[in-house]
Amino acid sequence: ARVDGDDKVIFIGPDADLLADYCLERTGFSVEEDDPVARLKGLAALAEIKYREEGPAADDEGPLYMREPEIGFKAP
Repeated sequence: ARVDGDDKVIFIGPDADLLADYCLERTGFSVEEDDPVARLKGLAALAEIKYREEGPAADDEGPLYMREPEIGFKAP
């Protein structure tokens, strides 16, 4: 499933090149150079989205763990 109906799926990270051949077979799939700044901006954007959708965490709540698929997108 694609995120929010987006037409693109972008793979980044140290092992993203392993999916290069797979991406050639799929429309909208691509491997892009890992950009730590873009990854950081993506995490910040995701945090903002989660905060807007779910509000602040409860005082007794532990940390939120995000899976790779949730952070593997480029910041807008």
